[in-house]
Amino acid sequence: MSMAFAIIAKYAFYHPDSPAGPSQFYQYLSFLSFLIPFLVPIPLLLSLIWFRRASINLNKYVAGY
Repeated sequence: MSMAFAIIAKYAFYHPDSPAGPSQFYQYLSFLSFLIPFLVPIPLLLSLIWFRRASINLNKYVAGY
């Protein structure tokens, strides 16, 4: 779950010429959710929300449309 969320967070905010930006904070949050159990719903909800944005960003930069 944590790895899937990290990938979705990375590509939801992906732009080729910019640094990691806010995605790095969310990746740390997903890894922190293993240590603090009440944080587990946050990565789950955010991955559902950001999945479409991440797939659009990947299609735009990988496939060219």
